[in-house]
Amino acid sequence: KDGVSLCQPNARGRQLGTQRAEAKMWLAFAEAVEGMNLAECVSEAIVAAEKAHNYFSSNGDDRLRVEVCAVLTQLRLSRGENKDMELAQKSAELAMEVSETMNVRCRGRALLARGAVAFPNWQPYAEKALELALDLEDLLLEVEVRLSMARWWAHVEEHESSLGQANEALDML
Repeated sequence: KDGVSLCQPNARGRQLGTQRAEAKMWLAFAEAVEGMNLAECVSEAIVAAEKAHNYFSSNGDDRLRVEVCAVLTQLRLSRGENKDMELAQKSAELAMEVSETMNVRCRGRALLARGAVAFPNWQPYAEKALELALDLEDLLLEVEVRLSMARWWAHVEEHESSLGQANEALDML
């Protein structure tokens, strides 16, 4: 009887660890689809990211909630449908809201998501995210911000600015 009662908490811990690992795999899949612009997998990636968000939300993991919201924002924007635009806006707002109490990296990711939905008025959000990255010397966040800025500059056909940001990111790598 004592052995069973000792094993139950351990089994529960393994179950929670497995659920967390599964949610992190859903997030990783969604990030990969977002990063590689795999249009044929976007719907599946959105479903996976939403599952991950539900898990992280119910378990109070705000850092990963911000990450998922940022990925969801980009995935929804990539589809470009009206309903997706509204949902992308909500994802970005949620990322900003949750990130208020988080570390700088999470706030930077939330700002990038907010900038993506505020396009073409993305620049203030990107500049604030870059400022955060530079203040804390967070090279990973700075590369991410510079690559986002390069994409946005290219989208508005400011190719020299786009190339400048891409070169900055490349130099850092």
